[in-house]
Amino acid sequence: MGNELQSVLTGIVALAGVVLNVAGMVNNAASGFLTDFGIVPPYQLYLFLVLMVTLSVAALRTLGGMLGWLVVVLMVVLLAQRVVPGIGASTAGGSPHLPVVHPLRNAL
Repeated sequence: MGNELQSVLTGIVALAGVVLNVAGMVNNAASGFLTDFGIVPPYQLYLFLVLMVTLSVAALRTLGGMLGWLVVVLMVVLLAQRVVPGIGASTAGGSPHLPVVHPLRNAL
């Protein structure tokens, strides 16, 4: 019984690692895209928060139910990756880690 539980927990941790790696790659791509347009990192976080709230409301209204909540959870993971860049191995897939500077970094 203990071995099966350990296998399930290992699978959950591995899945969480994959989700965080993908969130890191999306975070790096979004940061690079916004930097190319001249939006500096403190304003990137503010823009991301506004976009996240807008997309969360749209996902819950259009998708509803469990799928809408899944989108909200994934957006929270992206926000966590943005606020704490070292939370996952964001160099997966060979993409270099771009530093994200934000006002909350000193508080953490």
